[in-house]
Amino acid sequence: MGLRDNPYRHTATEAEDFAYPPNGGRGKLITLGIIFPIGLMIYAVHIWITKEAYWPGRGNTGMNVTGDTARAMGVGYAFLSSFSHFRWFWGLIPHYLTFRIGTTVSLLGFLGAFGASLYFLFR
Repeated sequence: MGLRDNPYRHTATEAEDFAYPPNGGRGKLITLGIIFPIGLMIYAVHIWITKEAYWPGRGNTGMNVTGDTARAMGVGYAFLSSFSHFRWFWGLIPHYLTFRIGTTVSLLGFLGAFGASLYFLFR
């Protein structure tokens, strides 16, 4: 914990911030709401087609995974892409119903895909 950190700010309050729309302007809307999700979706499609993905690790301890694990990771990247799109595009427009539903479904889908990739990795 640093000198300037807020001791009353916990993980729960950090996670609660995802429930509210972000602040920002046209730059965030274009980069984090359009360009970044398109790049992630292209990578997710590439993983799905090739059935090969890189599982990042701490330092240089990442590994290449193949098969069902890679496909589950590709689905996870697609949900992460949709989370970024719903959060920073629809949250900044503002179209709050689409923002709330899309963000929630995207995060739940990402958690499911992450769990599936762990299952396929360790079975």
